[in-house]
Amino acid sequence: MIALAFIAILIVLLVGFVHKTNTEAKEMVLRSQLTALRNSVNMFKIVKEKYPSTLGDLVSVEYKTEINSAELFGQSFLDKRLLLDPFGNSFGYDPKTGAVSSQTCGYEDW
Repeated sequence: MIALAFIAILIVLLVGFVHKTNTEAKEMVLRSQLTALRNSVNMFKIVKEKYPSTLGDLVSVEYKTEINSAELFGQSFLDKRLLLDPFGNSFGYDPKTGAVSSQTCGYEDW
């Protein structure tokens, strides 16, 4: 009986630890995604001389990189997998200012 109570306490502690670790990992991914999105918006602004109208434009619009008039590669500004945050929510975007923000409750000011 005491062994079962001890095992139950360990399980509760383990579940709490796993949940905290999972949330911390998602927060690290969210910070990384916000940085990537903001950098992509800034790169779009530099190349196209305007902010994208939506974050989806970062995926659908391609640009070509040229050095000494030789085309090296064509690519989009962003991988489409970055359009949802690790919590499953989309990102907020203001096309007038280029500001990107999280829409996940508790992370809006990141």
